[in-house]
Amino acid sequence: MNILQKISLVLFLWLTILFPYTHLASAQTGMVIITDIGLIPNNMTLKKGEKVELIIQNQDDMVRSFVIPKLNVSSPLLMEGEMASVQFTPDQTGSFHFHANSPQFGNNRFTGVLTIIEK
Repeated sequence: MNILQKISLVLFLWLTILFPYTHLASAQTGMVIITDIGLIPNNMTLKKGEKVELIIQNQDDMVRSFVIPKLNVSSPLLMEGEMASVQFTPDQTGSFHFHANSPQFGNNRFTGVLTIIEK
């Protein structure tokens, strides 16, 4: 991880402490960072029927993609330092696992839970 990635991660963690990520803003936008130790954040709560935009940034040194299988959401494969946006509108409530895939290792320990609630 280079110095800019470390600064970006520290800033993101600092903002996450000041503005907890368990409930995203009404616009339902957020950022998910793939690091060499997992996903940040690894728990999110969103509202059913409201459009979501997640910015995915890969800070791991492996190629990875972000996937929410049961909602048919996935990002393209991202090299270290690359970012992509995924957009979707949840149409059901419940808890859904998400993870970061790697072509070398598939779905591994990089996991989290997305909870969709009624408006």
